[in-house]
Amino acid sequence: MSLDSYDVIRELGRGGMAVVHLARQRDLGRLAALKELAGLNADDPSFAERFLRESRVAGSLNHESIVTVYEYFEDSGTPFIAMELMEGGSLRPLIGELRLPQTARALEDLLAAIAFAGNAGIVHRDLKPENALITKGGRVKVADFGIAKAALSGQKGLTSEGMTVGTPEYMSPEQAMAKDVATASDLYSIGCMTYEMLTGRLPFNERSQAALLMKQVTEPVPDVREVDPLIPESVALWVARMTEKDPDDRFPDASAAWEAFEEALLEHVGPLWRRDATLTPGSEIMVDDIPPQTATPLRPPSRSGAGPGPGGTAANPVFQTYHAPAALHEQLSAEQGGAA
Repeated sequence: MSLDSYDVIRELGRGGMAVVHLARQRDLGRLAALKELAGLNADDPSFAERFLRESRVAGSLNHESIVTVYEYFEDSGTPFIAMELMEGGSLRPLIGELRLPQTARALEDLLAAIAFAGNAGIVHRDLKPENALITKGGRVKVADFGIAKAALSGQKGLTSEGMTVGTPEYMSPEQAMAKDVATASDLYSIGCMTYEMLTGRLPFNERSQAALLMKQVTEPVPDVREVDPLIPESVALWVARMTEKDPDDRFPDASAAWEAFEEALLEHVGPLWRRDATLTPGSEIMVDDIPPQTATPLRPPSRSGAGPGPGGTAANPVFQTYHAPAALHEQLSAEQGGAA
């Protein structure tokens, strides 16, 4: 496949690693989100091939809570992903405005996606509100499965040099230390997301990414009730368990995590909690006024990393990762050893 298969309508979002376009797949006439991974265009000519090979494994996931991937392809060494268009935007604009039932609705979908992927042996590695996309019906779907791992393994030698990929604000301690990760790492990320959904704040908020990673490894996540004392104790304890430093101390899997949260929810909200759980998109991608054959050429991809902050616009998330140098991991290991 090539870009000749798509009519690009307009740009939806831009960040350091990717540009997301609203596009129409020409042969089927359907709208799609076309993600141009410009920031991952490596000098190594085989990079795109390795990246696409890794990505397709995760892209094969078929679940109602996972954004459907139509295809992966490359053009002039730059990987592209064509995926289901989520007109409701991302969870990001809703952070700080969600009631407990709405947080539960998001968690139900997030954890269902992680449970399904975990059963297939796939870890997301970059869960954050920008990768939780909202349907027109108010449900959540997870995007970008496998992209973080593909970005890491697609570049020769990174893993052996102690590199890691992800978003520091939501990164598990083991991921920050460039250790092997499993579903428990995704649970930690969802725990950080839940903290933010409940309080409107991140568990750790440091200007320095090195300092932020240090806290993820060495400091307990603060009690959510320090921000909002009205949060039920059972919910606070759930967040604490999701964000335990030792992966073995978290819930055994995503299904168990949801069962525990739902139990706390039923205790404090009651069995009719879904009645008040509809998620109203914080931003919407307007597609009704798009003429049938509107098309514009792709702009040259940016290599500067300029653009909005992590996640790009709320309309559609763009891929943003952090490559931590091996020296940082040595420092983290030393600090962790000293704390022990």
